[in-house]
Order: sequence, then C-alpha cells, then structure tokens
Amino acid sequence: MKKFLIFRTDRVGDFILSCILIKSIKRNKPNSEITVVCSDQNYEYVKNYSLVDNAKLYPKKFVKKISFYHSMIKSNYDCILSLDGKKRSIFACVVTKAQLKIITVTKKIYKKIFFNLKDNILLISDFKSRIEEFKFILRKIDIDYSDKDLDIFDNEKIKSNFDIINKIPEKSFNQLHLDEKWITEAYRGRRKLRNFEPINASITQMCRFIEKFVTKSKKDIVISAGAETNSLINGVKEKFNKNGVFAINGKKIIILDNISFTDLKIIIKKAELIIACHGSPAHIASSFNTKIIDIFDQKNEEFYKFYTNHLRNYKYLYRKDFNILAKNILQLI
Repeated sequence: MKKFLIFRTDRVGDFILSCILIKSIKRNKPNSEITVVCSDQNYEYVKNYSLVDNAKLYPKKFVKKISFYHSMIKSNYDCILSLDGKKRSIFACVVTKAQLKIITVTKKIYKKIFFNLKDNILLISDFKSRIEEFKFILRKIDIDYSDKDLDIFDNEKIKSNFDIINKIPEKSFNQLHLDEKWITEAYRGRRKLRNFEPINASITQMCRFIEKFVTKSKKDIVISAGAETNSLINGVKEKFNKNGVFAINGKKIIILDNISFTDLKIIIKKAELIIACHGSPAHIASSFNTKIIDIFDQKNEEFYKFYTNHLRNYKYLYRKDFNILAKNILQLI
C-alpha cells in the first residue's frame, strides 16, 4: 500500500490534528505518497507541509466539481481516508476504486446507506477520543502508532522573515495569544453559530493582568495575534508600545500582531508557556511539548476533551468573566 488520499476539506487546525496520522504513515512507509484534498481555508498551509506530497483544492464551481469527481472515479489510490465527515468527501471516497476506503462519520445512517463498506465506516461517537480513532485507522492499514508521531513538525524547517522573532531566545518568555475569542461571545462556523461563555476582557483589565503575569512569572512575555485584528490587541498595543519596548521589573513585553501562521508556530515552539482560547495553538504547542493553558467552554467540555486527550504539557481552564479567569491563570503558573 503506497498511494494514500486523505480528505481534509475544513480548517488548518483540523488538518494539524490529522498530521499525527500522516506522520505515522510516513514513519512506517517512508516511500508512501500522500495526497490531501483541501479547502480554501487550509490549502496554502497543507501544500507546504513537509510530509504531504500533493495537495488538491476541492473546487467551488459546479463544472469543476464534476471534473473532480470524474478524476476520483479514474484514480488509482491504494487507500482513501475521509477524515472530515463532509458529504462531498464521503461521496468521493465511495466512487473511487481504491482497495481500502475508511470513512469517519457523525451519523449512523451512513452505515446503512453504504452497507458494503460498513466495517470501514467509523462512527466518531464510538471512540473516546480522536487519537483513539486514529490508532484504530492505523491498525486497519497495518501501521503501529508511536508517541513519536505527536512530533508532527520535527521535519519542518521554519524560519521567520522578522528578525525580532528569530532573535528571541528559546524558553526565555511566555506567550499570550490574544485572538478575537477573548472578546467575542460567538463564533460563526461554516454552518452554525457557536455561542461562547463570555469573558468580557476589557483593555484596562487585560493590561493589568499582563503586568501581574510578568511580575509573577519573572519572564518576558510575547503577546501575539493573527491576521484577524481585534480591539483588545489594538488596545494593549496602544498601552504598552507607545514608547517602543515596554518593560516591567526588567522583563520585556513584546507585541506581535498580524503574524502569519508560520510565525505563530515559531513563537509557540520557542515559548515556555502559551495561554490561548482553544484553537490550533493548543495542538501546535503539544507538537513542540510547549506548556499550554487552554481556555474553553465548560458546557462543551466533553467535545473539547475528545480532541485534546492526547495533548502534552496541557492544562485547561473554563471560560469565565475575566476577573475570575485572570485569577485562575495566575494560580496555575
């Protein structure tokens, strides 16, 4: 079994989780060829990931979709893994001539619809965690899982275009990732609105917390945010960056907003500890064995633990009003 096709037509974080499975395949079968079908949200990242040989963008236009499915019918992959649970991926998987097809789904009805494949249709709710599901898949393709497969970026040669990031000494700082989840009460996904327990972190509260955090940790702090700017990071930047690099008791506060995903990875790799609302930073941190304090909704604890069960150096807190959450964070460090 040499040629693998993996469907991951969702987000970057979902692909990063699947990299554990990809690493296992490549470790056991170094000559294997791995192709990933992507969405426009993760295509740019996937095509540059070292363990992926080919990346295909799932088309948006109807005519191109017809051509895509026609190519699937004629394809000659040995094994196809549909990991994203999307109908489009399930259908593409079914119509191929691959000798082994494994499909993860969220609804039992698919076992009845595709009765001839029922032993290879995996209901997510049958597993205690996503990592247990991956181990099951690997056994089906005669591959042994190893904890080394959690080191999904050890083949990556990553370097920032910014000297300030490259020059920061490793483990000399903690990181606070201030994305929009600190101030929003909802996240709009592709199909539905997911409500969050509000944190309601004001700029004044956050700045006061940062000062206490730096004083207690006795380390520099890097405050990061991605391309999606928000009023919180802008306010913190205005407070601490008025006169260049701000220092508290000799410890620096470095603010890096509008950073790329690659730069985020580098910073997390170098950090001693990262604090973030749940998302891809948790999985990146685990891959580098960087300590993390992950923040998520208590009401969705079972859901989050399904995806974080395997994470290393991992602690979590529930989303609360910021006055309470800030105290809880300080107690953990």
